Amino acid sequence: MIFKRWIFTSLSPNVEPDDVRRAFLAGQRLFWGLKKGDTQIELSKEIGAFLGARNAYLFSSGRGALFAILKSFGIGEEDEVIVQAYTCVAVPNAVLWAGARPIYADIDLKTFNMAPEDFAKKISPKTRAIIVQHTFGIPADMEKIMEIARANNILVIEDLAHALGARYHGKLLGTFGDAAFLSFGRDKILSSVFGGAAVIHDTKFAGELEQFWQSLSYPSFFWILQQLAHPIFLASAKSLYGVFGIGRFALASARRLKLISKAVYPEEKEGGMPSFAVRKMPEALAMLALAQFKKLSRFNAHRCEIAALYREELAAIPAHTSKPYPNSEPVYLRFPLRIDGADEIIRAARNNATQLGDWYNTPIAPRGVNFIKVFYRGGSCPNAEQAARESVNLPTHINLGERDVQTIVAFLKKYYARS
Repeated sequence: MIFKRWIFTSLSPNVEPDDVRRAFLAGQRLFWGLKKGDTQIELSKEIGAFLGARNAYLFSSGRGALFAILKSFGIGEEDEVIVQAYTCVAVPNAVLWAGARPIYADIDLKTFNMAPEDFAKKISPKTRAIIVQHTFGIPADMEKIMEIARANNILVIEDLAHALGARYHGKLLGTFGDAAFLSFGRDKILSSVFGGAAVIHDTKFAGELEQFWQSLSYPSFFWILQQLAHPIFLASAKSLYGVFGIGRFALASARRLKLISKAVYPEEKEGGMPSFAVRKMPEALAMLALAQFKKLSRFNAHRCEIAALYREELAAIPAHTSKPYPNSEPVYLRFPLRIDGADEIIRAARNNATQLGDWYNTPIAPRGVNFIKVFYRGGSCPNAEQAARESVNLPTHINLGERDVQTIVAFLKKYYARS
């Protein structure tokens, strides 16, 4: 067959035709118009208002936004910050860059989020903060986490990279803790290829965050243009993905030639900081992020509809789906499963022109992270390690239709009928 229609989980899934046009037009701006402009101010105010803060501060990456929060709180040498295992290396790296040490808490296998009881066990006299990840857009148990944190005078930082717009007991995530940050990475809840935002709810520390942000410079023009090329190039590559493998070859070549950026850089797997990571978010990327922010309600409603279809259609197969806490309103950035033989299923799906997700296929992702450098000890978080072995996540993004869902469901049912 000359042409196969591919179904994607990653590769900039949020991008619609208007986003591609916007990236192209942004790239045509005069060079100084790429860095500074009014869109940054508008996006800052919109996100701040959404999260009940005076303002949000925009950074070149989500890990940069987290690093800025840690520095604003004065977290550094001799301090410990609790993070969950079953996460991306970007999270513990920001802790390391601040001079502190990440301490890993295990997860609840039903929700893929930090288990409050293990969080409580990992507290020491050096613990200054906890970073609460709402994995796949499923709310963590904020009631118990906040109770433990307040009893131990621990700062709470919410990670909204997967979960902007989700609620717990009717309250928006990002408004429970002392601070929150967003990532606008290519596969996140909002996508501008790279970028992030930070809010701190305490006015005293919010002033520290503003001072830190003011001290930063912008990324290079080349880096900005590299990010703008990403949605343009990906739209073309995905359309040709099933035509003699042209799209796959073009994508691999663009990465090798550094025409488009990687999601995680080699030095990050060793705990290092890439040169672009802690900068101000440029105007050109703020334009992309603001347009995505205005689509958030539509995106999240679609994701929830797709998740409901999966839950209904896959009830008969031997897979563990998530079980959100009572009174949670997830937004399902992806629909996660735990299945025996996850790697084999992902490979088989690829042969069926379907790219399923593998977040997170190792307790500190991606594969190749030096666990020693990021202070993760094998066996310390057994649930996270089990989830990593069993993880398969299904797409829910706006470009996915009911026909695609039925294709994925049919593949999984047929796979299990054969095995």
